[in-house]
Amino acid sequence: MKLDARLTDPARVEAWRLDETEILAAVPELVQDMRRRDALLVRLVREADQRCLPEHAGAADTASWLAGATRMHRARAAQIVRLSRELPLHPQMADVLDEGRIELAHVQVIVNFLDRLAKLTRDFDIEPAETDWEHPDPETGRPDDC
Repeated sequence: MKLDARLTDPARVEAWRLDETEILAAVPELVQDMRRRDALLVRLVREADQRCLPEHAGAADTASWLAGATRMHRARAAQIVRLSRELPLHPQMADVLDEGRIELAHVQVIVNFLDRLAKLTRDFDIEPAETDWEHPDPETGRPDDC
């Protein structure tokens, strides 16, 4: 059974009926799909924020609107709104998030670090750091998931 078919009615998926290869294939595919949906959520929240849609809908701010519209915890909604505003400053991070190669929580940590680093090194002439996502381990030159 394809992932799309499972997503139309996830509550009706009878996991016990899936064979081993279906389960082993479905789990990574599902996680990647969840990551892509998180990326879409961030982009849509940014667009709503830029258009002031939450305020037009009567919300005090974008985080309040997101929390109320989705029943999401207010702190989590605020994190997503903050990331939606900061992610355009980090297009490489946005790209890997869109591809489903990294979790939203990891993107938040990296973006927070890069923002703090930029503030700490404001007075220094430093080239921007780039990451080789295909070979993140400088010691082995291999992806760290080997």
